[in-house]
Amino acid sequence: CIAVLHHLSTAPRRMRCLRELARIVKVGGLINVQAWALEQGEESRRKFAGTDVFVPFNAQPRYLDGVEFERKKNKGTGGGSVNSSSPPSDDNAEKNGEK
Repeated sequence: CIAVLHHLSTAPRRMRCLRELARIVKVGGLINVQAWALEQGEESRRKFAGTDVFVPFNAQPRYLDGVEFERKKNKGTGGGSVNSSSPPSDDNAEKNGEK
């Protein structure tokens, strides 16, 4: 999924999308998610000189209960991939008011 998550209007919808990707990926398969966020708050330490930037994806720990991720950095491209080896359950979605 390239530059798709920012089109989903809320964080719960974005997490639901990631959960669905984890659910449908074949065992041992990879999910490549690229997300960007050029807009940063005034208090942000990040200042972007241009539009070709890499912004790391950092999900809060409460969204990752029971999920193991393996990050892989693609040398020279600034991109990467994340492999989910255990899809999350919907139990946490209900607990966090995401359904």
